[in-house]
Amino acid sequence: WLASRVVLTMEEGLPPVTANPTFFEQIIENLIRNAGKYGDPKFPIEVRAETRREYVRCSVADRGQPLEVGEIEQMFQPFYRHNRTAARVSGLGLGLPVCKRLAEVQHGRIHAEPRRGGGLEIALEIPIDTLATDEV
Repeated sequence: WLASRVVLTMEEGLPPVTANPTFFEQIIENLIRNAGKYGDPKFPIEVRAETRREYVRCSVADRGQPLEVGEIEQMFQPFYRHNRTAARVSGLGLGLPVCKRLAEVQHGRIHAEPRRGGGLEIALEIPIDTLATDEV
């Protein structure tokens, strides 16, 4: 049911990154599942991969309820559950804090921004493997 809502856009010729494949997959899968749980099911889940300076940026965006900047900061804290969604969506509030830590151990970062018109975009940025790109 979720895969039918995902729209993937990938930049051609993405450079290699220094990443643990299991950690990377865990992060992206969690972000897509969250978009499916919290986003409006009438809209697609937009997944994009592109180069941004010294990182490859993989973002997951949904359309849902508008969020405040303060809420976004709290989402990365363990066990945070907003009372507006906690009653209708199950979870422990550990997914995004785990994603943040998995990004950090790969020398990457994860951050979120509210979308104009409602919803959220969460981006994982993983460093480009400069040794691999120098050999090409």
